[in-house]
Amino acid sequence: MATADRSDKLTDSACLSLSADPGTPVCGVSTELLLESLSDMDVKIHNNSPEHVLVEPTTLMKNRTCSIHKEVLKYYCYEDAVCLCVSCGQNGKHEGHQVEPLEKASQKMKEKLRAVLQKLTSDGKEIEKRTRSLEDHKTEIQGEEDRMREMVTVLFNNLREQLDTQGKRVLSEISRQKDKKNRQVSDQIRQLEIQKKMLSTKILHIEDICSKMDPSTILEGWEWKKAGNVAQTGHHKDRRRSKGACTWGYLDEGHVTVTLHQVLAGIMTRVRVGRCVPEASGISLDENTAGDYVVLSRDSKTASWSQINQKRLETPERFCFYQVLSTRGFSSGQHYWEVDTSSSGNWMLGMAYPSIDRKGHQAFLGFSDKSWCLGLRHKDYSLMHNSKGKPLKSDSPLQRLGIYLDYEAGRLSFYQLSDPIRHLHTFGAAFSEPLHAAFFVEHEGWVKITS
Repeated sequence: MATADRSDKLTDSACLSLSADPGTPVCGVSTELLLESLSDMDVKIHNNSPEHVLVEPTTLMKNRTCSIHKEVLKYYCYEDAVCLCVSCGQNGKHEGHQVEPLEKASQKMKEKLRAVLQKLTSDGKEIEKRTRSLEDHKTEIQGEEDRMREMVTVLFNNLREQLDTQGKRVLSEISRQKDKKNRQVSDQIRQLEIQKKMLSTKILHIEDICSKMDPSTILEGWEWKKAGNVAQTGHHKDRRRSKGACTWGYLDEGHVTVTLHQVLAGIMTRVRVGRCVPEASGISLDENTAGDYVVLSRDSKTASWSQINQKRLETPERFCFYQVLSTRGFSSGQHYWEVDTSSSGNWMLGMAYPSIDRKGHQAFLGFSDKSWCLGLRHKDYSLMHNSKGKPLKSDSPLQRLGIYLDYEAGRLSFYQLSDPIRHLHTFGAAFSEPLHAAFFVEHEGWVKITS
């Protein structure tokens, strides 16, 4: 009869018995506090009950009791991130806090951790994808080097032995650019590999937590707020960077072309390199666009500022101030020309669409989306496009400049013709109209087309 009473007691209360003696089975149904091991009879009774599940006791079972009240931990407080017994919940310390049964809180935490695990796994796949993209980019850079090496080699073979020294100089520049770009790409790959290792460590850690059976181990071993923060880490900046155009860049073909023109100055009046890059020898300035205080030279190659009003006929094409466009525009291909500039006064040079305004603020070079320029104003060099300026530092006056246009690639580059040649800046754009050379001169400033 006593056994029957005991059976009814255990079955009716659906208790959780925690074994004080490791090795004795305990019942996993947790509703009543019962700190005793199950006897053989108890085991038979619980085995016969479909609602009861017996589990092997572990040394972690002691963590299921309150260290203060020695009662079974039944609840979890989200605000304090601790497991509670019934007495803890009644002492008022956790009054008003969000409290849930331990099993329910454990399941919620597992769901959150699985979501974080899925996010980290997805991030790992994205890193692998971007790593492959970087490797492909290195292959493309190698292809660029091969093509440009062939271009330069053919040219200097045609010019025979007297140009060998200069040819090696150009090839060295290409190799330097390739090495620089490869270093940048390799650095990116190394950073991604580091991120991947970090993600793998976090994934293993979370997988280990999720494999635990004991709810308190899961909840106390991994704070739920921390789990949310993990999903925010990673490479979101790199992902934004990967959208759209490639950010690592290719070899500067413009720099190579400018170097070639310098090398061949005085030997050839026209150099055809690779895809036939001509000097823009046909550039001359259009007097119909020149403002009244701009003086043009007789050969229409030089624009100078003048205090004297030239009193030109007013036309829709004419600027109302110190500016002028070239007669020729470029709507395709690659082109290069050189200019000399004054060391004082104000000047700007670049390219503009023929639809640029002739009056008002947006008519100035660089003050709309229809013009790109480099200039000297008030003794400071700067770059301008669409009213956005960028200071340009230079240790020496920019008095000899090379301009390189690759229309299809959408690149307009400026170079200082020093030794060595210095790349100043490259504007990138999807050009939609023919581009004309454009000059602004003011207060003793002048610009001269030399080739």
